[in-house]
Formats: sequence, C-alpha cells, structure tokens
Amino acid sequence: MSGKKSYYKIIILLFLVVVTILAFYDANYGSNNIGTFFDKYLNESGSDNDSYGNEDDLAGAVPAGSIVIEEDGKSTFVPYGKGFMHFTRDGVKFYSSLGALSWNDVYTIVSPVVVTGGSYSAVIDILGKTARVYNESGLVYTIQTDESICYAALNKNGNAVLILNGKNDYRVQVYNSSGKLKFQRFDEDAGVYPVCADISDDNNVLAVSYTDTSDIDILSKVLFFYTSKTEGSGADMFAACEVKDEIVVSLNFMSADEYACVSDKAVFAVDSSGETVWRNETGNEIRSFAFSEEGYMAVGYGKEILSGAEAEKEGTVVLYNFGGRKTGTAQLDGDISDIYAGEYYAVACADDVFYGIKANGNILWEYAPLQDVSAVIPVDNSGKVLYVASNHANIKDMSR
Repeated sequence: MSGKKSYYKIIILLFLVVVTILAFYDANYGSNNIGTFFDKYLNESGSDNDSYGNEDDLAGAVPAGSIVIEEDGKSTFVPYGKGFMHFTRDGVKFYSSLGALSWNDVYTIVSPVVVTGGSYSAVIDILGKTARVYNESGLVYTIQTDESICYAALNKNGNAVLILNGKNDYRVQVYNSSGKLKFQRFDEDAGVYPVCADISDDNNVLAVSYTDTSDIDILSKVLFFYTSKTEGSGADMFAACEVKDEIVVSLNFMSADEYACVSDKAVFAVDSSGETVWRNETGNEIRSFAFSEEGYMAVGYGKEILSGAEAEKEGTVVLYNFGGRKTGTAQLDGDISDIYAGEYYAVACADDVFYGIKANGNILWEYAPLQDVSAVIPVDNSGKVLYVASNHANIKDMSR
C-alpha cells in the first residue's frame, strides 16, 4: 500500500513539474493561454466577499453598452445632467445618456485639455493655438490665437480667459460668449510670469495670479482688472494682493467679488479690493484640489513638509465651503493623486482606489477597480457614476 502511495506522489509531482514548465514557456514565449485559463478559473471560483466589483471590472473587459475608447485617445468626460461630453484628440461627442449620441464635432488637437464653467466646456490645445467652446447644443465659438496657449478658464456665461506665451512677452486675453476679444494685456517684465486667471460671473472683473522671481524671495501677486473700458481703464490694474514666499497656482471665482486661491502653502480667499477674506494654512504638501460650483472645495493633503505648522495626517481630504469653514474631513489609505468635486459629492483617488466623499467628510463608497481607471464621475446622488477605463467608459452603481 505504501508503494502505491509513493507511486501516486511521484506521478503528481511529475505532473506539477510539467505544468510549471509549460506555463513558464507559454507565459514567456507563447500566448499565455495556460496562465489565462488559471486566472479565469481562480476568478470564477473566488469568494462572494470580493469588494473589488463584478466581472465588468476585469482587466481588458469591455461590457456591453460601453463607450469604446481608442488607445491614446486622451479621453476626457464632462457630465451634463444625465448626459455627458466625451472629448478626445479627434473630436467631441455629446451623449444625452449612455449610448444615446446627440451630436459630434470633429477636430484635430494634439494636446487637448478640457476646462468647464457653468453649462460650457472648452477644449484647449495646450502649447497650441486653438480653443473650442461648447454647450449642450454644440459648438458655440472657436478661438485661433497667434501665440501658444499655456492656460485657459471659463466662467459660467461662456466667457474665456487665455494666457498666451509669446516670443517676447506673455498675453492675458478675455473673450466674450460669442468669441470676440474684449480684453488684452501684455506682460513684458523680466522674471514675472502669469500663472492662472479667472473671470467674475458678471463678466466684468478679471483676476490674474503672477509669480515674481525678479528678487531673492518669490512673490505672488493677484492683480484685478476691469474687462470693460466703461468701468475702468481696460488693461489698468485697480487692485492687488501680494503673498510672499508662495506660488498661487489656482484662482476660482466664488461669489460676489471673492476668489478662492490655492498656493503651495495655503487655501485662502481674496476680494476684488485686494483684501484677504480668510486663510487656511497647512503644513502639508497639497497633492490635489478641486472646486465645485455647488459652493465647496475639496483639498487632498500629502506628507508633512513644514514643521511647526498645523498639519493634517497624510492622505486626508478636507472639504471647505466658500466661506473658508472646514465642513468635513476624510482619511484615505494611500497617496492622493486626484480629486473631482461634483454637483452631488466629491471623488478622490488614493493609490488607485476611488472614494465617494460627502461635504461633511462621510465616505459613501469605496471602489478598487481591477483595471486601469482614470476617472470616476458621479452622475446622480443615488450612487451611479461614470467610470473611465483605458479602453471604455460605462455606468456603475456604487450603491450595490
């Protein structure tokens, strides 16, 4: 009897050795059919407690009804109620719902960057010379510049601000909702660079953040201009705010005459008289941030970089209202890489795991996809999101 047991053990060992050798050669020199078979078997026979989603999440899978995304298409999706726009290098498509294509517009843009404001979206050819502005009905206007575009923003009325990098200067331009140039400023000072800008919702005030490197210490200046000569002197500044040893990397018009600012050291607000309205300093690296038109902002903090300053724990998302009050915090596991602030709630990504976060900091859901997902966008307040994978986009219900 013991001889038979030894015989069977030898047969089993030989079988395992053969399978291992075949799997090695198939994985390295063949089509990996053996590995695929075992992966499929193991996935199908896994436990019901898998928190990573369903079969639609498997790497490479394209579920039925998905929007197919071409490789290296540089896809960006913008929600519009139950519908959305899909921007790529080759054009834009508007879907009234998933699979219901309403219209499309064809263009060729090498490095597309999408900005939004109200019901308007614009695709910008960064370092190129083209900007195209859309709403739900289609193309609203096109801008063709004579210098390279390095920054763009839209307000809720479809007015656009562009920062251009010329050969000998920088230019800040404002276009109205018909695409007509209404304001232009030339900046030729050595060592002074416009970084970002935004326009008030009444279209009359432009705020521009400049970084001044002409002295030993870096200085940020937020300058205010009237966009209409009937209310000022055109390109003449009427107010300013200076911040030492900081770089203001983002401006966002909030309400009345106040603008939210994000620097490498703080989140704060200034009004159009140049006064600081509120300021929240941090001892952390700011990893990502986003503004919502619903009146809040989400800021993701990284490692502590300033000793002595009030610091958040690494991986914390802080929600602020536009009055500067902290309304909630959420502690995530990992390094925060991206934040989206939507109409219904915020979504943050940390170490490839996505979290839905309410304004009070409560985590609604957690999603760890099995394939590369670049964005998760809430489409309603019931838990449905649009997720964007490398080869497709589809709707997923996070409440299940």
